[in-house]
Amino acid sequence: MQAKIINGHEIAEKIRASLKSQLEGIQLKLGILCSDTSPASISYQETLIKIARSLDIQVEIVRFQKGTPQEAFKTKISEWNEDTEIHGIFLLQPLFEGINVSELRVLIHPLKDIECVHPYNSSLKHFSEDHVGSCTAKAIMEILESTGVQLEGAEIVVVGHSNIVGQPVSKLLIERNATVTTCNKATSNRGLLRNHVERAEVLVVAVGKANCIPGDWIRVGSVVIDVGFNDVGNGKVAGDVEFAVAQKRASYITPMVGGVGPVTAIIAMRQLLIAYKLQQKK
Repeated sequence: MQAKIINGHEIAEKIRASLKSQLEGIQLKLGILCSDTSPASISYQETLIKIARSLDIQVEIVRFQKGTPQEAFKTKISEWNEDTEIHGIFLLQPLFEGINVSELRVLIHPLKDIECVHPYNSSLKHFSEDHVGSCTAKAIMEILESTGVQLEGAEIVVVGHSNIVGQPVSKLLIERNATVTTCNKATSNRGLLRNHVERAEVLVVAVGKANCIPGDWIRVGSVVIDVGFNDVGNGKVAGDVEFAVAQKRASYITPMVGGVGPVTAIIAMRQLLIAYKLQQKK
């Protein structure tokens, strides 16, 4: 078996075309706070900027160097909260060591929080279309829809339980009546991770550790969504799943480049429009 590689650019383009017509007569501006130390962050910055420009969305990006104090992040978030020309704030992770991300999340105004990291937004039931939700989680749902896989009753395993990917995508899948198992570091420490992965009809991996899921663990015929983008040295990057082997077992699989990333970026723009509309109502 040779898995079909999911083309995230094609999925993103369909969403972009629909979004472009909705943006007629609306001028949006996105503020991005990020670091310049992570290859994953830099790659995603480039994707966000490219898609924003294709929609005539303005982007103000602030890249902090390693060692920048917490106060600099807090000051910029406060400025953007008050700036009526900034409609969305994106705190792009990972940041560098020493930055308290939890503190920064709470400072972002809920109506400008397009990545759904503020506690108010993350607590909203079902991440409904009337509110912002996790961009990556919603991107994963769009990708799964594109494969035609039956989610209702499906055995789905999510590896990683972060606030921005693992937890929200698990909730969205549960709403679709899937049988969802969420694995974390403790699952691996007990030696149970392989057991869960091997039975997954749909596998979502968002850990941030290169090749942490061996390809021979993948269930034959399954759908594999790999969110990982990891620097492995010498200018090379790798996903969370051992792609070369997994591709020979899965039915569908996302590539590390051109998979989840482009879809997440266009979802961020769609969320920016939702944030703008909510701000107009207020």
